[in-house]
Amino acid sequence: FNAEEAYNEALKSITESHIDNYQTWLPMYPNSADPNDTVVKQPGGPFDRVVEKMTTAIQEHSITAKPRRDPAQPNTQEYRDWLRQNEFNPFIDRAWLLMGKAHVQNKDYTEAISVLSYTVRLFAYDIDVVSEAQIWMMRAYTEMGWFSDAEGLALTLQVRRLP
Repeated sequence: FNAEEAYNEALKSITESHIDNYQTWLPMYPNSADPNDTVVKQPGGPFDRVVEKMTTAIQEHSITAKPRRDPAQPNTQEYRDWLRQNEFNPFIDRAWLLMGKAHVQNKDYTEAISVLSYTVRLFAYDIDVVSEAQIWMMRAYTEMGWFSDAEGLALTLQVRRLP
């Protein structure tokens, strides 16, 4: 909760402090990468606090140990799928997504793609989480100028119900 509040506050401050330059193309997002910017990205940014909080939450609250199979539980396909998953805390998927979004907002696109790709693999059974992660990956690819990768994700998302 606190990390989400920190994310919203940082996003609000960036949005409020952004001044549009009407002499050039307007960016889609207030903190979009400037294609004419030659300054090398320095580590850190306004969303570092969110990344730290999510890293701590994942480290402290992730449940990856598989529970023992309950013999009283009927052996349905849904139960077998639940046992096959790698993460058993139902809230950790939001933490991974928020961390990936924070990296995108910090303009740390390669790290964002790494985190979001891991999120897609870890939570492959949850189509809503996968779709949202892929949407943010599309944004990161677009910001980096990797339009063919973004297009590939867009085509993947077109055949799927979006959250």
